[in-house]
Amino acid sequence: MGHAQLSASRFGRRPRVRGAVVVAALALATLGLLAQPATAQDADDGLIVDATSTYRLDPPAQLVQVTMELSLTNTMPSRVSTFYIETPYVDSFAIPTIGPVANAVARTSSGRELTVSVRAEEDGVSLVDVDLSPNLVHGAPQSIVVEFDLPGQPARSESVTRVNDAFASWFVFAPGDPGRIDIVFDLPESFHLSLSNSLHGLRGEVDQQDGRRIQRFDDLAHLDDALLVASARDDDRLVVREVSIGDAEVAVKAWPGDDAWAAFATETVERGLPALIELIGADLPEDELTVLESSASYHVGYAGFYVPELALIEVGDELDVHTLLHELTHVWFNDELFTQRWIYEGLAETISNRAAAQLDEESLPPDPIDPAAPGARPLNDWTEVFAFDDEDFAVEEFAYNASYAVVQQLADEIGDDGLRDVIAAALAGHIAYQGDGDPEKLRRLRDWRYLFDLLERVGGSERAEEVFVAHVLNDGQARMLDARAAALVVHDELVAAGGAWSAPLAVREKLARWEFGPAEERAAEAHAVLERVAALAAATSEVDADPSDAIEPEYESAGDLDELGALLDRYESVGDDLVELDARRRGANPIARIGLVGTEGLDGATAAYVSGDLDAAVTALAQIEALVDGATGRGALRLVALLLVLAAVGAHLRLRATRRRTSV
Repeated sequence: MGHAQLSASRFGRRPRVRGAVVVAALALATLGLLAQPATAQDADDGLIVDATSTYRLDPPAQLVQVTMELSLTNTMPSRVSTFYIETPYVDSFAIPTIGPVANAVARTSSGRELTVSVRAEEDGVSLVDVDLSPNLVHGAPQSIVVEFDLPGQPARSESVTRVNDAFASWFVFAPGDPGRIDIVFDLPESFHLSLSNSLHGLRGEVDQQDGRRIQRFDDLAHLDDALLVASARDDDRLVVREVSIGDAEVAVKAWPGDDAWAAFATETVERGLPALIELIGADLPEDELTVLESSASYHVGYAGFYVPELALIEVGDELDVHTLLHELTHVWFNDELFTQRWIYEGLAETISNRAAAQLDEESLPPDPIDPAAPGARPLNDWTEVFAFDDEDFAVEEFAYNASYAVVQQLADEIGDDGLRDVIAAALAGHIAYQGDGDPEKLRRLRDWRYLFDLLERVGGSERAEEVFVAHVLNDGQARMLDARAAALVVHDELVAAGGAWSAPLAVREKLARWEFGPAEERAAEAHAVLERVAALAAATSEVDADPSDAIEPEYESAGDLDELGALLDRYESVGDDLVELDARRRGANPIARIGLVGTEGLDGATAAYVSGDLDAAVTALAQIEALVDGATGRGALRLVALLLVLAAVGAHLRLRATRRRTSV
């Protein structure tokens, strides 16, 4: 008892600026003893409570009507001693609520009225205190009915209860022992219920009666907490204003009658989203977005949150530019981009404050990080919080500020362009270890390691390691940096050996996944590839057929070095054929040279080989090889033909000479 819970699917919950709710831990009953006062433990052990709590939403009356049917049993029998009889009894039963209470009444099951008082406690808590008459003793259980109203409060009031024609939210207290708790929500049929805490995600039994929706949760035994938050909404009654931002449509949905919030939210969206788009360097990732006025988050100490699967931003009724800008940034920055909370919260706070400055609003810088502050911890150990006590609030306060401070420091170091490059790579899913070509997209880490790599490899940060060690990493994570540094030395040596060539994807991918041992193994294999390429270049230099330029992109994009090795096998084989054919042509005998006269040389095959078109090179070489193989026979035929021609010519000349002599 004493805290509330929020859905884990909601992101970007910014702490509420004013009036953060602290729910007090309250005793279920006040127990008195005839001879001596009872302790709280006596009360917990000595009272059984069966309860059905009904919450009836009445929008026209702007209130929630609460009815609690309670069955109370005192389990502590009288104790007899030598001088007296000690009879434990319960003289009153107190029901805690949050916010103002009106029209509180109580009666027994027979209809007899009981005395009820309402008293205000600290932190907005009210107690509806029922005087049990007669006192509750062992063996005489009592059934009572308690009724009271929770009046809706105006927008931007201190109390968090809201009830209007389109929206309602209120704290729900569920008295009763585990397995003896029933909760009923009675709503107009057009309203849809949303619950936090242990009931989130449960539908309960739903019935329709006289235009109302009745939703029951019976025999609850799993409540982590006696307090939870209910909210209900009728979307058709919300006031909608449409805003176009580029190709995206944003629907601003306000409560009826709250024109001030509608105007504020519309203006902030119209001015703020273009500023965010410029700072982030990316258009809205959603074609449609909803910004909804809702006080539900106030109940758990937050000013707003973003629900990615619904493209829905819920923010409170405060006219708070910083909160709305912060939540708008979560359209880009949420756990679909980075899994760790501090990253997307730090990015959201950094970017939203820069946008606020562009809108001539006050920028709110982070406080210096105090490692001795209550709640201090490495940011990687900050997780979602669903149950708020004093320690939880201390953690939230520390971690929100520290996240903002860490991201702000690094963003200042790498500058606006560097930050946009980092964000662009993350949004596109590009590998941090980029080659010379277009950045590859592949399955990647989405936690602090990815951001760390992006900051150094894409953003050019030289302080990332210092800042991460100081504020982000726990001891085990910090030790990972030594292995990373060693692997990067191996990577850099490989790049140096390759000259202008970047490392193969097979190496860069292992580095990106922080698989440093395998990365070093792939680097050793890549060194062997470079040696083969150098040997191939030397072997083909005599025919001016170095294929290195064609092999470079294959090498850099190779995710499988075995496949790259098979490709090199083929380059070596075709290169050997090219060199061999060149040698055969140059070393041909005189008759074969006659046969090669007029045939195509190696230029076509060489050009195809150098360009990396091995199939064309093989085809050309096969044709050339056939010509070389038949060159001697072809040369002999050409020689015989030449001799025959010469013989014929000689005979003809002799015949003419004979005729000339005869005629003379």
